[in-house]
Amino acid sequence: MIIEVENLGPIKRGKIELKPLTVFIGPNNTGKTYLAYLIAGITNKWRIKVVMRKIMESIVKSVNEKKMLLKITEDDFRELLKSGVISKEIDLKDFILNNEYLIRAILKELSLVFNNVSQRFVKEHYWRFLGSDVETLVKNAKIHIEFPDFDVEKNLKIFFKNSIDTERMGFVKIRKESNTYKLHIDLDLKMLLELDVEEVKKRSVVNILLNYTLLEILIELIVYPLSAIVRIFPAQRNTLMLDFIKSAINIATREEQEGTILLNEENELPEKQKMTIHKPEKLIKSKPILNFLKLTDWFIPSKDKKSNYYDLGSKLENILGGNVVIAEDGDIRFKIDKDTSLKLTVSSSMVQQLSPLALYLKHLAEFGDLIIIDEPESNLHPEAQKKVVEIIAEMVNRGLWVIITTHSPFIIDYLNTLMKAYKVASISNEAKKQVLEVIKNESALLNPENVGVYLFTKDGLIENVKKDYIINLESFRRIIDEIGAMFTELLIIEDIYQKSVGETDDATD
Repeated sequence: MIIEVENLGPIKRGKIELKPLTVFIGPNNTGKTYLAYLIAGITNKWRIKVVMRKIMESIVKSVNEKKMLLKITEDDFRELLKSGVISKEIDLKDFILNNEYLIRAILKELSLVFNNVSQRFVKEHYWRFLGSDVETLVKNAKIHIEFPDFDVEKNLKIFFKNSIDTERMGFVKIRKESNTYKLHIDLDLKMLLELDVEEVKKRSVVNILLNYTLLEILIELIVYPLSAIVRIFPAQRNTLMLDFIKSAINIATREEQEGTILLNEENELPEKQKMTIHKPEKLIKSKPILNFLKLTDWFIPSKDKKSNYYDLGSKLENILGGNVVIAEDGDIRFKIDKDTSLKLTVSSSMVQQLSPLALYLKHLAEFGDLIIIDEPESNLHPEAQKKVVEIIAEMVNRGLWVIITTHSPFIIDYLNTLMKAYKVASISNEAKKQVLEVIKNESALLNPENVGVYLFTKDGLIENVKKDYIINLESFRRIIDEIGAMFTELLIIEDIYQKSVGETDDATD
């Protein structure tokens, strides 16, 4: 998926292709976070539903059998009415190939509708989404989203990967079986009647319902990860943020209720002190910050749940040198050993920065989530940065999509190393054995095709700095070379003046 923007804050124009791992680099105030948060803003299941409804108007409105992805035959329908249940199993590859024409039609209409919806978001809502009070910040901003033509043979593997165990409305499921993917349809007449669909006993109506569900699956997969659940880890994920949760999150997420009273301990307040609890945007204007607060608020009810990424959260804890736990009182604490635990306020800055991500991976992460991490290197020693990069690589390899913004040459350099390791390991089994003696963690090897790296320049442009499997480090090395040259100049000056002082001393003698 390609996203093109113009006049987005400091960005004059630029284009990126969203990959499972997308990396934004460049100087401060060049728009990296602006674009990352824009992607978060348009990544919205509700917005996908709007797009889907508009597309469905032209596809499902007319009961034209030729437009159907899948049809219940007369015999199937008679069986449904007679026994109350029918089951069908379809090879998903054949299903996609047989409906390729419709998929292409969906792509064409999807591009038009989604771009209109996204442009409206940028024009009318994005400045509020950022928490700005200046509408002109992005007044002239433009966005264009391109969904590449759906090449079945090329994209089938990605399509399958994102559709594992997909389920809709209880009667359409996609499951992986051995090396094939099967589309399972289980229609239950009683369940269909419970959906309160008018005239559900008409075959045409059942076909429309079934096809609406299948189209919903296709559309969500085509626009993926714009249909994903977004998790944002802003640069401000520190102690103040975490301490703020208890006092703010319950208020910030509460709907406005006229006449609601905030009571004191005596449960009494004078009439004149009655208050209206405001909507979230009136208390916390930044939606990315609110997204983070809501995420951390979920840690408490989820503390006993283990996600499929629990092991990655534990690896983060190994970097921290202790365990991040939720205490009985709901406080987030850093447990050094069985007898000692610290409040995050007195823990190291590294613990404060990585604790939310560790808890998310342990308890909340789900396949297909889109995670935005602003400056993952914050407060981390280079050795810790290297280990965090490996964890991010594993997240990507296991089905999470990640966007990071970074100023760290260590992170970029190690991403280069992991991609190089993948390419070399692909040569032969012997080469792979040798690679794994250098890179001990096979799960962290990164397929270069899954990585995109973009440089945001001071001129307001966005440049693709990854060619094949190598990231161009010129923007970092230029500064390193400049510092090295300055040091060399100082050595030359030192040498000149030391000699000069020595000559003067000799003359005095």
